[in-house]
Amino acid sequence: MKKVLLFRMSAIGDVAMLIPVIYSAAKHHPEIHFTFLTQSFLLPLFVSKPDNLEIVGFDLKGNEGSFAGFLRALKPFLSQGYDLVLDLHDVLRSKIMRVYLKIRASISFVVIDKGRKEKKRLTRRREKVFVPLKSTFERYHETFEKAGIFFPLDFVSVLDGANVSLPAIFSGFFPKTGKWIGIAPFAKHQGKIYPLSAMERIVKSLSANEDYRLFLFGGKGEQKILEEWAMRYPNTSSMAGRASLKDEIVFMSYLDLFVSMDSANMHFASLVNAPVLSFWGQTHPYAGFYPWKQPLSNALQASLACRPCSVFGNKDCYRHDWACLRMVPEQDFLNRISAILQKS
Repeated sequence: MKKVLLFRMSAIGDVAMLIPVIYSAAKHHPEIHFTFLTQSFLLPLFVSKPDNLEIVGFDLKGNEGSFAGFLRALKPFLSQGYDLVLDLHDVLRSKIMRVYLKIRASISFVVIDKGRKEKKRLTRRREKVFVPLKSTFERYHETFEKAGIFFPLDFVSVLDGANVSLPAIFSGFFPKTGKWIGIAPFAKHQGKIYPLSAMERIVKSLSANEDYRLFLFGGKGEQKILEEWAMRYPNTSSMAGRASLKDEIVFMSYLDLFVSMDSANMHFASLVNAPVLSFWGQTHPYAGFYPWKQPLSNALQASLACRPCSVFGNKDCYRHDWACLRMVPEQDFLNRISAILQKS
């Protein structure tokens, strides 16, 4: 059996975007054993993985985060007889890995083209080249094809064929009635977050509809705010800190709609084929990070000549007014949510 080693350590959303590609590859190539290296905390993303896909976690916040520790962690892979390495990250750490495996085990490799120059032209302040770029899914797929591994991208959900159940803490939400809406109002960077005061008013308006049940998603750092909203408004529950990442992803499959910023959460919901309505501030779907199989009409964004000014939403606003975050009316959210739910 041919053995292929894959590598991508971060970020969370980028690893989630790899799943439709790597699951499709494993499904159509049962004669290949794929080993994927990533960070340990991301292992729960790989629900119901194919049998010929092995996921290995590295603890980059522990001993394996240092240069020496990372090389020690790679040492066992020297004797595994890999035919090929696919670098799906192309950063300093993955370059070190490539050199190490090439010198010590003579393993050849193929590297992703991340389109850095095109993304710089798309986001620069002057003479912006405003055209849609290849999606990250396409870039991953092309990397496999450069390695001679061809397959269609026909992924639907990580729960296809899975026998998974929710923990007892979710039992109070069932049986399901009405429309269930997930809302994830946070993102890693300010340039991707719709004003929280406006989002709270959207939650308030939605919660007044007795046919809607709202579920608020976020990390531990956002738990207090989400719990306050849940206490303040009817038909609203906070999911923050209630369950594991895997259980949250499984729960998302029951949602009729997931409302999210440009964040990892929109990718999680897409992995279980849930409809996603996403908000984009500094960033733009044209950069290639739009969630799997979601219609572009489900992207809410302001029409501004300065957008996008950042690939990741981590830059200061040179206008100093964050217009990209404020110019999408709350009613646009409500109208689009209603339209999607009626269609579904």
